[in-house]
Amino acid sequence: ALNYANIQIAQGKVVNIGLLQIPNAWIAKYPASMGANVAGLLRPCKNMVVATDLLNDATQQCASVDGDKTACALSVYHTGSPTAGLAYAKQVIDYAVAHP
Repeated sequence: ALNYANIQIAQGKVVNIGLLQIPNAWIAKYPASMGANVAGLLRPCKNMVVATDLLNDATQQCASVDGDKTACALSVYHTGSPTAGLAYAKQVIDYAVAHP
């Protein structure tokens, strides 16, 4: 998984890493000392810590948005944009509703 992810990233592709599918674009947000690199994000605990931080930031970013704040936060998490990932957000929300 590590080799594959690194090859895909080197080719300029987006890779969603680990249990909580963290897009590789977020890696640069964290200091190297935190271990938020591809290898680190393949570790479940590290993946969950980083994902929680990202979702908290996304939730704060969407606090003043009119409309579905959950969809906005998931969009930011997935794409960095409050609107670019709304289709993704809908899939996640629909799945969560169908599989409580």
